Amino acid sequence: MKQIRFTIFFLTLSAAAITLFSCAQPPKDEEKTAKDAIAAARNAEAPDYASKEWLEAYQTVTMAESKMENKDYDEAKKLFLEAGEKARAAEKTAEKSKAELNTELTHSKETAQKAVDKVKTEFNRQHKKVSKESVTTIEMAIKDAESNLAGATELIAGGKLMDAKAKLTTASSKADEATSALARAMTAKHKPMASKPTLPRGKK
Repeated sequence: MKQIRFTIFFLTLSAAAITLFSCAQPPKDEEKTAKDAIAAARNAEAPDYASKEWLEAYQTVTMAESKMENKDYDEAKKLFLEAGEKARAAEKTAEKSKAELNTELTHSKETAQKAVDKVKTEFNRQHKKVSKESVTTIEMAIKDAESNLAGATELIAGGKLMDAKAKLTTASSKADEATSALARAMTAKHKPMASKPTLPRGKK
């Protein structure tokens, strides 16, 4: 009987010791998994395309590191697991946002290109009727629009979507500027001259 009690006591003590020992170990695997997820989210440009989710993941892993330093390993493990989940969510959100922006940029590029082509066609048809000063202004605006369109195309190919969006906005603005300048020039060219007042007969 005493032998059985001793055996039970020994097994209970051993189990407690194993549990205590396991809880006292730094959660290295969880830490690595969380930091790998953070790195993947960063590579997916989560700081730019999923800023809220990225910030939450980054702050959580920072708190986990602080718990590790204080040897609060249970809380550190919990936070590393949470940080990994948040980082993976940030990565998914970033990929989705980039896909949506890519679609938006494709449409914006087509719209800007049509605006440039339209004003160029009209300008080539009417430029002989436009003053030299207006010609210079319109040509510069068209040139700037085309330059920004080309720059946007390169940026899209390089995956720099935010910068490409800014370029396309400028391209559209310059196309509108050229269109407005051409319209003003044509209006001024065809504006009727004020007629001289008619004097009564017998008066000069």
